[in-house]
Amino acid sequence: MTLIELMITVVIIGILASMTYPSYTQYSIKANRSAALADLAKIQLHLESGYNGSYASAASGVISSSTCSFCEIDTSKYSLSISPANPTSDYVIIADPQGRQENDSCLSNTSEVITLSKTGAKSPADCW
Repeated sequence: MTLIELMITVVIIGILASMTYPSYTQYSIKANRSAALADLAKIQLHLESGYNGSYASAASGVISSSTCSFCEIDTSKYSLSISPANPTSDYVIIADPQGRQENDSCLSNTSEVITLSKTGAKSPADCW
């Protein structure tokens, strides 16, 4: 094998990699979003099943330092929270994208968050 053949092979591999990397990145972002949506639903089920006149007691053991005790999402991808901090009769579960997840195509800007409310209202609609 000559040097020219080796260089042609390297160029071809470089071209293929430059074409597939953006697709891989988008796939990875969508996969992480799907995991976050599943965790939002898990949190909602936990809050509803633990309701005893107030959501405060059910919410107290779920999220600590933006980390859900039973969720599968990586904390470097999404920061989870329940608003208000001590929910009594209503709540909104928030997944705030972190790092590369902020580039998700379903979000209109980098400061937008994914939410799920007690009533089942979901935003932004493109992410669900």
